[in-house]
Amino acid sequence: MAVEITGVPGAPLPNHQTAKTDTHNAGVVGLKSRLSSDNAATSAPSTDSVTISPQAERLRLIETTVNAQPDVDDARIESLKSAIDAGNYDIDPQRVAEKLIELESQFVA
Repeated sequence: MAVEITGVPGAPLPNHQTAKTDTHNAGVVGLKSRLSSDNAATSAPSTDSVTISPQAERLRLIETTVNAQPDVDDARIESLKSAIDAGNYDIDPQRVAEKLIELESQFVA
C-alpha cells in the first residue's frame, strides 16, 4: 500500500527508507490476510485477565479502611466541648511542649 503525497516541497526519501516502507507494507498486508483467515476459521471470544500483586491488594485494603474512618471524631469534639464548658478541661503544659518539639523536629531535616 503505497501513499503518494503531492504538493510538499523537498527532496524525495532515500532508497533505504522506501525499501523499509515497502517491506513493512508487505508485512501488514500478509498479516491482515492471515488474521482474516484465522478469524474465519475460529471466532472464539478472547478474554483478558489481570493479576494484582499482594502489595497492591494490601494497599487497596488500607485505602478501604482509611476511607471508612470518619473525617471528624464527633464524639471526641463533644467530649472536649462539654469539658471546656464545665471548666474541667485541664491543659498539661508539659505535654503541649513535648508535642511542639515533636512537630518542630519534623521540619528540621
